Amino acid sequence: MKFAIPLAASAVLVLAACETMLEPPYTALDKAKTYGYSDRHVVADTYEITYISPSRRVAQSSAARRGAVAAQSDEATDMATWRAADLALEKGFPAFEVVDTRSDTEVALSEYDYFYPSLFHEAHVYRYDRLYRDGYYPYGAYPRVTSAYASTRTILTVKMRQAAAENAKDARATRDRLRLKYAAAQAAPSQGGE
Repeated sequence: MKFAIPLAASAVLVLAACETMLEPPYTALDKAKTYGYSDRHVVADTYEITYISPSRRVAQSSAARRGAVAAQSDEATDMATWRAADLALEKGFPAFEVVDTRSDTEVALSEYDYFYPSLFHEAHVYRYDRLYRDGYYPYGAYPRVTSAYASTRTILTVKMRQAAAENAKDARATRDRLRLKYAAAQAAPSQGGE
């Protein structure tokens, strides 16, 4: 019993860490490490923007998670578009055109046994290998648990434009629209910031 409470507490912390984001979703990949945006100068006025969404828990069934995966893919595309608009403004361009979009969602399924000690037996006094070998197991029922997490990577190839053309987007209007749509997705601006 003396190990049950610390073990349970550490399991709760590990599971909570899977769902916790230390940085807001719209942040640089090198800052958040596992999600965020990055950009790469390709040639002249062309850039490649990559956005990786935070890994989020989704339904285990393929049919049940379709909607959540589609929403996550749309959000990743919006975040990459937001970064393209910010980058255009940083580089002094009032508009940009998305010339190519690639998106891929990875769903990771994992299974594990959920063990919990029986209330009626002092399990910690026996060695586990002996318990299994002798066919005796002092723990209660242990269900098999499956969890599913999804993450989307979207890559946009964008050309910076001097003016809004037929397929070009206005950088400032796009940025402002996405800031409103995803108000909680970026860190609060610092004092004296834009």
